[in-house]
Amino acid sequence: MVEPVEFRFEIKAYSPQTMPLDRLARYLDHLATILGEAKSVHLNRIDGGSTVPVLTVDWEAVPKVKKRANDVRNNEGPAEARAAKKALEKDLADDNAEYGDLLDHHGGRIIRFPGRDRTEEPEYGPFAQPGTLDGVPIVVGGENDTVPVHLQDRGAIHNCLAARPVAKEISRYLFTVPIRVTGVGRWVRTPDGVWTMRRFTIHAFQELRAGSLQDATSRLRAIDAEWKRRKDPIGELAAIRGSEDA
Repeated sequence: MVEPVEFRFEIKAYSPQTMPLDRLARYLDHLATILGEAKSVHLNRIDGGSTVPVLTVDWEAVPKVKKRANDVRNNEGPAEARAAKKALEKDLADDNAEYGDLLDHHGGRIIRFPGRDRTEEPEYGPFAQPGTLDGVPIVVGGENDTVPVHLQDRGAIHNCLAARPVAKEISRYLFTVPIRVTGVGRWVRTPDGVWTMRRFTIHAFQELRAGSLQDATSRLRAIDAEWKRRKDPIGELAAIRGSEDA
């Protein structure tokens, strides 16, 4: 049986004797989210010096844990893991810790979490970007010349604005028919590196017709195309692909 692999998390704040239990629990909770593989990562002991939780990771989960940690270090990977990294760094700063280090079993540093000396990334924007949004209107109306229009697209809600004449036309589809709106979105890049749409101004829209698969197939077949007039279009395509592979 292959032994579990140790990882160390060095917190440059407190000592095992002075670290508040609830604070330690917060650090470990953030770290668990960053590493993932909850059933394969275990707390083995707390070493001294500063406060150093020593974790063991089941050997078969080590590649996944290291990949996820590396992704988080590069500001990639799951959103919840990236958010946990930011929260852990804030806790370090609040505890006046210079940094925290996640080390592998060779002592190599996987992630350094900056603490009190960290620099916040600025927010960029807003930037204007033309685009489209789909959804069923669920809110239309307001007191100003430009009124709120909210579109529901499955679990997402798009908060938009539209001039009164456009909003009046959209209101005909309230709670019933999905529409596609075109307009301009206002986007910002948050300090976490996430692009967020602050506002979308609708300029025009169109109804999205459901239509059956048979209707869609019939429309595709009705499109005029030169290849339809060939005797063996599939054979010609295969011949072309064969010549490209040669």
